[in-house]
Amino acid sequence: MTSDFDALVLRLNREGYKVVVTDEASRDKPGTSYRMAIVTGKNIKGGFCEPCGLGDVHYNMDGKFAADNVRCFDKWSKCPMVADLPRNTLMEEKILASLKLLGSEEGYIISNSYDYLDDNPFVFQPG
Repeated sequence: MTSDFDALVLRLNREGYKVVVTDEASRDKPGTSYRMAIVTGKNIKGGFCEPCGLGDVHYNMDGKFAADNVRCFDKWSKCPMVADLPRNTLMEEKILASLKLLGSEEGYIISNSYDYLDDNPFVFQPG
């Protein structure tokens, strides 16, 4: 059976995004590691991690997917899109729709102006 993490990597690759997966060593718990994915392409910079509960994983990425328009990205805590790793096709579709909007000129304007703080059109499920 494919994990939520692996299923999302596969789906994003099929949709034309570049996904680089790395094994990261925990700074908090020596000998412990987790997988992290960085997503680029289609004007998006995003990332997600396997759920691990380690303090060295940003709360917007621990079992979640955070993303921003590549021209606006400066840190994970400011990403307008934060979603739990999808457990079904419906949630995958919501994430992909958010990524499509976020990568567009309209998405850039929303993210760059911080309009999403008042009325967020993206999937947003902060930690």
